Amino acid sequence: MVDIALLIEEEVKRVQEEVDKEVIGAESALLGLLLKYSSESEQDVVNDNGETEKQSRTTVGSNKERQMLRDIDKLKNDLSNEFYESVTAGIESAIALTATYMATELGYKNKYKLNAQKSFIEKVIVGDRTLRQSVDIAMTNMFYDIERAIKSGIIGNVDISVVSKEVQKFINSNKYHLDTIVLSEIFTAYRLQGGITHEKNGYTWVKIHEHFPRHPNRKRHKCYELAHIDKYGKGLGVYKTSDSIVYFPHPNCTSWIEFLKEVD
Repeated sequence: MVDIALLIEEEVKRVQEEVDKEVIGAESALLGLLLKYSSESEQDVVNDNGETEKQSRTTVGSNKERQMLRDIDKLKNDLSNEFYESVTAGIESAIALTATYMATELGYKNKYKLNAQKSFIEKVIVGDRTLRQSVDIAMTNMFYDIERAIKSGIIGNVDISVVSKEVQKFINSNKYHLDTIVLSEIFTAYRLQGGITHEKNGYTWVKIHEHFPRHPNRKRHKCYELAHIDKYGKGLGVYKTSDSIVYFPHPNCTSWIEFLKEVD
């Protein structure tokens, strides 16, 4: 059972690397916009000795703010769509990998495969949002911070080299949320597909396992709780295929499912 979970891990890494490239492309485009709308001018500044001197700065003028923000909004929408398509492709790949593995390696006769769009992507599976909503919220939060940094730079007449560092900082700090969406959605797709295949082949029981039993905060995770409960008197972590909680215990969960054919 661990073999398929390892395949899913590799798929998560592949999609996250793809998303990294998309984010780097968007970051380059953002820095390009700062250059496009900036101009060089001399400013009167007070030096360390308390004297006023001329200093050259490259800044974005307030007269260019509106057009620049329109371009940034388009960039946000483009990145949001790219990210959504990458995660969708990862979900579809996880479903296909799981269905194929269970048929070829575990000998399941019923090769039923989920329709990713209808039964997964368009429904609320992880948390309380659809995939589209999760993606849009993550992008809105990222670009809110970016636009705030740029607006502050315009108001304060800050050199774009300083603004660029702020933009890069906010991109890096928000990247974690994108990685979380990728991991959550793809691992959930694997667990859900596996459970449904198992059930459609006439089996009733599955067992949830922690993926990182040495994680210092594992006892706070829902998957830890599930893996250490004997709900039906069949052993720790054993549940019915109809117990949907085992397929999506919590966001960012990498727990794996053991598909039990015989249970005492």
